[in-house]
Amino acid sequence: MVYVGSYLADSLLIKLHHTPWRNSNQPTLEISLDITTVSPEQVPHPVTQEGVVIDAKGDYVEVLEQFPNLAPAGDAVLVDLTGGGQVCCISAIVRSGNISFFF
Repeated sequence: MVYVGSYLADSLLIKLHHTPWRNSNQPTLEISLDITTVSPEQVPHPVTQEGVVIDAKGDYVEVLEQFPNLAPAGDAVLVDLTGGGQVCCISAIVRSGNISFFF
């Protein structure tokens, strides 16, 4: 498992798989037709070539959990309208902004 933190986007907890865990018939990445590729079976072990593009199929990265990004927080306030207590956070980056409520 790997935690992928980000200043601008949501952070993720991911799991990297050795074999495809889903979509095993779909391309892993879109590769331009003018790029020479090899299938995973054609790659020698150990790898002795440099610059080999492998045309793999399937998803090897599984997102286990996504954590909303609140950075940079411009302001936060405790709101207690019903006695339950919520935190209201106002955050923005460049031209986008967000108001989030947490219980």
